[in-house]
Amino acid sequence: MIYPNLFSLLFTHQTYRREGVYSFIPLGATLTLLVHYKGKHNNRNYQTFNENKLKIIILFYLEYWKRLLIFVLSNLKQNIMSRTITENAIEKFLNNETFKSSNTTVEVLPNVTTLKLFNNEIAYYSKANKLSITNCGWKSNTTKERLNGLPNVKIIQKAGKWFLNGAEWNGELIEIN
Repeated sequence: MIYPNLFSLLFTHQTYRREGVYSFIPLGATLTLLVHYKGKHNNRNYQTFNENKLKIIILFYLEYWKRLLIFVLSNLKQNIMSRTITENAIEKFLNNETFKSSNTTVEVLPNVTTLKLFNNEIAYYSKANKLSITNCGWKSNTTKERLNGLPNVKIIQKAGKWFLNGAEWNGELIEIN
């Protein structure tokens, strides 16, 4: 049997050997086999896992799920931190107050307040309460996150293209009503 990638091979296990042919199936099915096929079934001899092999496999899967859970939780923490930075930055931006956190800066100038991401000015808020945005050529999730925090801005991505409030947008400077 040819496996498309190493991942599928690592997370499957040999469950029985019959006439020199090895078959691989996922752990859930392995446990089902152990419950349903204890030794013989339909007059065929199956060499099932012994208890130690089963313990090793279960420990392996528990470790895998533990690492997966840690990975998901750490990414969730990063997303929450990113949203917190966005919320704080946008609040300061709209109130014409300075702000700096991580990669995001709000700078207050005499006629305009700018929102910067990695020193790229992605939003302008004039004293006349006019909001303008751009992605500065960066179609990143962080840029999208910061711009989506602004009022009347809804950016989504489909097939690599950005859409601003339902219309395709190339990222150039545009005034938001």
